[in-house]
Amino acid sequence: MAAESTGGSFTIKSRPGVGTKVNAAFVRDHIDREPLGDMGETLASLIGCNPDVSFLYEHTWDNAVFRLSTQEVKNILKDIPLNTPEIILWIKEFINEQIYILYGGASV
Repeated sequence: MAAESTGGSFTIKSRPGVGTKVNAAFVRDHIDREPLGDMGETLASLIGCNPDVSFLYEHTWDNAVFRLSTQEVKNILKDIPLNTPEIILWIKEFINEQIYILYGGASV
């Protein structure tokens, strides 16, 4: 709703046994666009509460893209669960740091 009400788009596509893709595209210079919020906190909560679900988060700004794949994180961590408090904190901070870098060091 937030994306569509300001000229953007929102879609959900799901295939049983394959997964669900949620896409929200915002018109960033629309006067009524609400702030995105704390994506690190939001995603860390989703991942921490669903450690067996594979998430792929992509955040695009201009021509740059930040991607976080929980499958890649799981491969690095080996036997350490994603819902370990230290890992959840790292995920939150990592996402927020990468978005900050993506925006060229500016909050948007």
